[in-house]
Amino acid sequence: MTTIARLPSGILLMIIVTSCAAPKRYVAFADWDASRNSTVERNEFVQGYTALSYFDEWSDHKSPITYAEMANGVFSSLDYNDDFMLTSDEFSSQINLFYFGLFHDRFEAWDDDRDKRVGRAEFDRHILASKFALTWDTNGDKLISEREMAGGMFYVSDANSDGKVTDTELYEWKESREIR
Repeated sequence: MTTIARLPSGILLMIIVTSCAAPKRYVAFADWDASRNSTVERNEFVQGYTALSYFDEWSDHKSPITYAEMANGVFSSLDYNDDFMLTSDEFSSQINLFYFGLFHDRFEAWDDDRDKRVGRAEFDRHILASKFALTWDTNGDKLISEREMAGGMFYVSDANSDGKVTDTELYEWKESREIR
């Protein structure tokens, strides 16, 4: 008789419940690659992204978010020094990633007052006029859900647009967002 079989049923049940209730950590690439095929497909990425509650950073723990709240999240992600102004370097560093490479405006086009910084009002005016959020709002309800955000982030992380995320792409995505 095995050791497990000799445990009282109450203890055995507690072990099973505890092991099933433990959340998956999604630390290593293998944690994201549930199919073990050396790539992370969209469904696996969405599962990892939602399990780790990354959306909460954008949404202040509410779902879904409005287009304006999405713009706020993008601005905050770009504003590395938290001074509520974007420099050319901050703006250019990741705006194309968020826009899936479709974004072609230069920093100067957003700097309406030509002070070499893009303030929050300038950013909001341009990002909302660009229809940026439509790229993420896959069901057209004018809101971004956690799953829509996760799906969009999959495409952001898929740097070569081949429909799968490699270990290098996942690492670079996590590093670019300071996600550990």
